[in-house]
Amino acid sequence: MRPLLRDGETLQDGRRQALQRGDPVGLLVHDHRWFRRAMDEMGDHDIPSPQAVASFAEALRQHVALEEDLLFPAIAPLASQEARAWIAAADPEHRVIEDILEDLEECVRTEDHRWRDDLAALARAINEHQDNEEEFIFPEARRLLAEGGLQRDILRSFAAALSELEGGAATCC
Repeated sequence: MRPLLRDGETLQDGRRQALQRGDPVGLLVHDHRWFRRAMDEMGDHDIPSPQAVASFAEALRQHVALEEDLLFPAIAPLASQEARAWIAAADPEHRVIEDILEDLEECVRTEDHRWRDDLAALARAINEHQDNEEEFIFPEARRLLAEGGLQRDILRSFAAALSELEGGAATCC
């Protein structure tokens, strides 16, 4: 399933461009922008399709895996105490987002009218979480990746993970 916005932009398009630019943090920031737009578009419907929500959920879970499995473990040992605290806070935030996302999927699947409440709660949780990452983690991640010579390794790891998740579509470096 290829998540697609109304204007035809796929999440994979932006990810591929970030990989080609050699910018793993830029890939995550692109995902953040895409998720915000996708949530806005879901809210424009009487009820979004279960397929659209499932596609969004799959993309969000991929994004979380890139952060939790690849980026955060690579930078945490080198990060400031403040950035490490924000990295530690990201995991429970990801769990809360996942719980809300599962509720949204169920509401949409059963055509429960409470789906709008779940979407609003999801948007609040994701937007606050993304703002925190972009303010407190990502600037330091960019610096650490560049200074520590980790950028190419993370790019390769991101490309390999996305290639596996997306069926061979992601390449870099």
